[in-house]
Amino acid sequence: MSSVAGSWQHLPIKNLAIELIDGDRSWKYPKRSEFQPSGVPFLNSSIIISNKLIIEDGNFISQEKFEQIKKGRVKKGDIVLTTRGNGVGKAAFFDGRYSTALINAQFIILRANPDHLDPLFLFYQIISPVFQGRIQSYASGSAQPQIPIRDFRDIQLEIPELHVQRKISTILSAYDDLIENNQRRIKILEEIARSLYREWFVHFHFPGHDKVKNGSLPPRHHPSGLGPKEAQRCLPSHDGSVAKIRVLQ
Repeated sequence: MSSVAGSWQHLPIKNLAIELIDGDRSWKYPKRSEFQPSGVPFLNSSIIISNKLIIEDGNFISQEKFEQIKKGRVKKGDIVLTTRGNGVGKAAFFDGRYSTALINAQFIILRANPDHLDPLFLFYQIISPVFQGRIQSYASGSAQPQIPIRDFRDIQLEIPELHVQRKISTILSAYDDLIENNQRRIKILEEIARSLYREWFVHFHFPGHDKVKNGSLPPRHHPSGLGPKEAQRCLPSHDGSVAKIRVLQ
């Protein structure tokens, strides 16, 4: 713990090196009819899943439309934060997989000056339970919750020295990368399990299938000598992630 120790300051956002950028709400605002399958991402809160932007599931606008709108442009290292709607407080880090993007009316952009405030550290502060609780206490409106920028500026953050910020963000991002890699492995295992199940127990192309006695197997029955317990031993499983697959008898 001493490696990340040091003095921490409690400061409101308005006193930190953070630029708050709102989106465009003029007549230029993109209409649904202007969305297209690819182009410049047009970000909305529905594509924030577990504090990550799933941009491929969102909307896109043309480069020409993007050039018309000067406000609300996102760049690498920015944080997008939902300030309107049921997802108030949802946030994600724009990692630069796309060169830029545009925010919709639900978002604001937090752009930290990296000479004074580490952007990734700021992101981890924003998504922390403590800060999320503060956001909810400032949100108003029941039908359409929102937090005005003027109120958002007053929310406090705990900020250590810059070198400490960088150490903390490096450690947390390494854990995030590890979690993401493990999730990819789990998905691969799940697909292997599904494929193996289909191959063995739908198409009956299990090892030694050409030697079984059953011949034409009736529905919902398994080949002789290959029952539920045997199937469970053969199929990959992962506690809490990939359910054990049983063969219906």
